[in-house]
Amino acid sequence: MLCRMSSSLSTYPMKKIFITVLLLSIALTSCVSYSEVHLTNVAFRDFNMDNGKMRATFDVEIDNPNAYPIRLSKPRLKVFIGDVELKDWSVSPKIKLRRKSKLSYPFYIEVSGTQAIMLLPQLLTQPEIKIQGTVKAGSFIFGKRIPLEINERLY
Repeated sequence: MLCRMSSSLSTYPMKKIFITVLLLSIALTSCVSYSEVHLTNVAFRDFNMDNGKMRATFDVEIDNPNAYPIRLSKPRLKVFIGDVELKDWSVSPKIKLRRKSKLSYPFYIEVSGTQAIMLLPQLLTQPEIKIQGTVKAGSFIFGKRIPLEINERLY
């Protein structure tokens, strides 16, 4: 009997905390409005070799109409030079967008020197880079994947 009473007393505060957290999260999410983040203008900036790696840099204009900053992270992208898909590449891991802004942010793609040499024929015949996929846009605990598509001539 004592054991049963003590277990029912210990679950009561947990239920109360759970209900409070649930109501608080519903109240907070109903106050937050989210407007889509748009990638508007893509401009190729430069192309160089540094430390045995090839880097292509772009300026991407991103419009954040929201009243709070947003982080872009966790890209799931496919990168092509001409018709060849790059397997070993890296991009900026995180970009923080200012609130209510439409600014240009640098975006780079970097590949190893050996892969750059293998891409040389493609760069000479089809100097075009294609990036397709999604990137996560989020603020605090809320997030959404937005599509990203870039088609640019390198020179």
